[in-house]
Amino acid sequence: MGVSKSELLASVIDRLSDPKRWTRGCSARVKDGRAVSPVDPRAESWCTTGCISKELKLRGHRRDGVTFALQDELRATFEQQYPEIPRTCLEGYNDHDLVDHPGLMKVFHKVYNSLIERGE
Repeated sequence: MGVSKSELLASVIDRLSDPKRWTRGCSARVKDGRAVSPVDPRAESWCTTGCISKELKLRGHRRDGVTFALQDELRATFEQQYPEIPRTCLEGYNDHDLVDHPGLMKVFHKVYNSLIERGE
């Protein structure tokens, strides 16, 4: 059985709650700032989608309909929270200068709370 959207997002929130563990411009980085695969064991920081990949790998899961639905919901919530940013992909919101770490966490928590209310 796969992971639920709320379980996956809870693990992403936990991993990225420290601003030092969040990155932009690539999926993941090692301590010296070099870009690496998000599932590289040396990675110390991740972008939103890189973190989702990392959490799925840790659980032995692959991207599936649940994963894509979560990413779509996150993207839609970024669109609502940041109407001044032209519509873009989830990575585009992660990397945009107007989105800071508190803003990222606000979007994550808004989506998480909605998922819990819906039992997802």
